[in-house]
Amino acid sequence: MTMKHYARLADGLVVETKDLPAEFDLEALFGAGHGWIEAPAEVAEGWRHDGETFTAPSAPKPDPTSVLIGLKDEAGRLIHGVISATGQANLSLAMALIAATAEADRTKAEREMVKTAREGRAWIDAVRARVADLARNAGATPEGEERWPQPSKAVVALAKQF
Repeated sequence: MTMKHYARLADGLVVETKDLPAEFDLEALFGAGHGWIEAPAEVAEGWRHDGETFTAPSAPKPDPTSVLIGLKDEAGRLIHGVISATGQANLSLAMALIAATAEADRTKAEREMVKTAREGRAWIDAVRARVADLARNAGATPEGEERWPQPSKAVVALAKQF
């Protein structure tokens, strides 16, 4: 059975759609002036019809607050995917203990840990700054750009220790 897609209009707005057999007689069922017309299959409620052409509704503008909240959540998942909150706390404690030691008395491993921890902190700061950049672009990643900065292998390796 061949089907046709119909839209019911009210003041140029599609308020209802139906798929009915091609031989269905709308006027016999609804009478003249029923508001139903044949429409392309993609037409749905909310579309507009100007007498000749159907037009899809424009996408709603994203709410800036919702965009920002979503970006912060996404950034948090990225950071916590590298180092958990517990790992961050443990690394902070290790850094505090190392900081209590005079620089001249620190081991090579401690100096490397401090250097890599600073690099990790810079990466987290870059992720947070990227939140603001993306928020100014309604959450969209500009073409040709990476969505988020990535941590170095050294930062990932340090995070895995905690």
